[in-house]
Amino acid sequence: MLSGLGQKGNLSKDHLEEMIEAVDADHNKTMDFSEFRLLMQRLAEDAQLEAEMQAGFDDLNRLTVPAKSLVKMTLTFIVFICLMGMCLSAAERDGELSDKLAHSQNSIELDRRIRALVAQGNASADLVDLLHDTAGLDLTDYDAIPLHEVDRYLDWAFPGATFFVVTLVTTVGYGAYTPQTDVGRLLTTLLGLCGVAWFGYLLVLVSERVNYTVAVWAKATYKRCHASFTGKVEKLEEKAKNQVKEQVVVALIANVIWISFFSFLMGLSGDLEFGNAVYASVITFTTVGLGDYAPPFFSPGESSLMFKSGLYFVWSIGLVFGLALLSSLISALDEYGRYEAELIQQDLMRMADLNAANLRKQMVAQLAVSSGTVAVPVGGLLSGLGNGLRTTLAQVSGSTIEDTPVEERVQQSSAAD
Repeated sequence: MLSGLGQKGNLSKDHLEEMIEAVDADHNKTMDFSEFRLLMQRLAEDAQLEAEMQAGFDDLNRLTVPAKSLVKMTLTFIVFICLMGMCLSAAERDGELSDKLAHSQNSIELDRRIRALVAQGNASADLVDLLHDTAGLDLTDYDAIPLHEVDRYLDWAFPGATFFVVTLVTTVGYGAYTPQTDVGRLLTTLLGLCGVAWFGYLLVLVSERVNYTVAVWAKATYKRCHASFTGKVEKLEEKAKNQVKEQVVVALIANVIWISFFSFLMGLSGDLEFGNAVYASVITFTTVGLGDYAPPFFSPGESSLMFKSGLYFVWSIGLVFGLALLSSLISALDEYGRYEAELIQQDLMRMADLNAANLRKQMVAQLAVSSGTVAVPVGGLLSGLGNGLRTTLAQVSGSTIEDTPVEERVQQSSAAD
């Protein structure tokens, strides 16, 4: 048949058997009407699936904000973050500096008295080290530090305050330091109400771009790895399912690579082991933010303000990109789950149609046996049913019905009248 239609081409025997197996539900090497109907239904579903996939990509291209607009929105949001960081720094910096100065003066006085007791022989020399380890003494003389270098010791300097804004709008919330003034708490409240929503909208747009990129990579990887190596002619729904699986794999690999790379950078920036860096990255990207590991990963004053600012900036960029990658993985898993559910539903509907077709076949066969025939053609089905009904009525009434033509019985009835 394929040769007559000019469609045989290079179709091998294995491919031909594969095509027959796909539509032959009862495996009798023939196609009846129910199987033909299921084949037509499957072709219609494949065409509908292809149309839905194309419509999905069209919607993605239509809904996604253009790159230039996304860049402008991102820059605007960065300016907003910096302005809020400046406001929080202005509200909290002086109070933090006063607290540190008071704590430093008390620590210096306590350390002086303990050392005097040790010199007099009234205390052990180990007491000084024990006091430093347990009480967290700060012996920094802030009065002797130039004013332009004090910010590297403060959490609420501009870099730290800006980073606090980033952790707030991303809902990470480490809690390593929190606002202590009324103005700072008011600004934090406004950020929680407005900044989180703004960042959420921006994250959706960035995630759309990341999802689209992951989908393109998955499609390209699928074409290179599957189609070229297997050489099989796949049905459209199987091809779409494999591409969805590939998208999940690509998103998962991208997340693992980014977490590893980011953890490596964290290890370089401070005294943090790789295992703890991975732990801190996962806690951050999942927005859990326990606060046990939070930037900066070094003691205040050990590095310059520029290095501290650069660390906060890199951490903020990595945080946003990590959230986008995690969102892409969740989206891919959700799409795969929905696709699997739709396939299961379609399989159940096909099984129901096939069972209904088999049930109709069995009913016809039973009616054929009851009428005294082995195979009843469609044209003689009614006459066979009639003979079966006459025989049944005759058995019930205990009499016989003569197999007389209808015209002769009518003539006999007229003559009797």
